[in-house]
Amino acid sequence: MIFNILIYAFPAMFMILGAYLLIYRRTLLEVFGDYSNKVIIIFSVLLSLVGILGFILVVNNLIDLMLIWMLAALFVVFFMVFVFYWLFKANNGKK
Repeated sequence: MIFNILIYAFPAMFMILGAYLLIYRRTLLEVFGDYSNKVIIIFSVLLSLVGILGFILVVNNLIDLMLIWMLAALFVVFFMVFVFYWLFKANNGKK
């Protein structure tokens, strides 16, 4: 039961996170600096595409590929956090 909920919620979470980055881009630019505009847009599109791929895998009932997708999606999130930390650290070093 919980696994079925997770299979549908995980791709939705990625699409929501991608929309969040795009909607609050102006605020994120103040935090990460003006030069991070392209990075924010790229990660927004990337997270949305990853979410759509997850929904396609669920709809086609490809559970084995869905589990591999979940691990790959977590690596995308960890990479995004690393890049945003690096941008935040670079922006604070300028002030």
